[in-house]
Amino acid sequence: NKRNETILVICFILLYVLLNLAYGILDNATWDDDCPGRIYNTMIAFEKPEHFISVWNRPLFVLLFAPLLPIGINVVFISMILISATAAYFLYLGAKKKKMQNAFMVVPLLLFQTFYFSVSRNAETEPLAVALLCFGFYFLVHKKWLGFAIVGGLLPLARLELAVFLAIWAFYLLKDKQYKYILFLVLPTLLWNI
Repeated sequence: NKRNETILVICFILLYVLLNLAYGILDNATWDDDCPGRIYNTMIAFEKPEHFISVWNRPLFVLLFAPLLPIGINVVFISMILISATAAYFLYLGAKKKKMQNAFMVVPLLLFQTFYFSVSRNAETEPLAVALLCFGFYFLVHKKWLGFAIVGGLLPLARLELAVFLAIWAFYLLKDKQYKYILFLVLPTLLWNI
């Protein structure tokens, strides 16, 4: 029933958060050597603003974490875990709205997928891109067009190669005659390129 399904989803998410926090605390290395470089570049982004628009550092990562890093370096891995957990919950809500059978299974299939589980606590941009896709799916099925356009517009700022998804986002906006939101879809990438 729906109540048991929700409890199961919450249990999966809590298990993911606790296990990943434990791994993050006990881990003595990052997933790859991009992580320390991205963190240190983000730490100095206010002194060297070019890091805010760097393709290497990814603008969305720097925008999110430059204000938080003065709290401490662990804020990155804790925040990444919480972002991933929240994204999985929104993916579940979207799947539930679409009346997908066993919608609750999207949570463990996403969070405990081997590669994703490992990188989702690191200073990687893939988990941010996955989160945007999850939020985008949620906004799409709930027809929340402003949110849909904003997260779609942020995709290239998380991972530049995901700019191809802007065409898919635009298709759904145009299909539903939501022309006014196209600006929100293209504005982040335009500003970044300028």
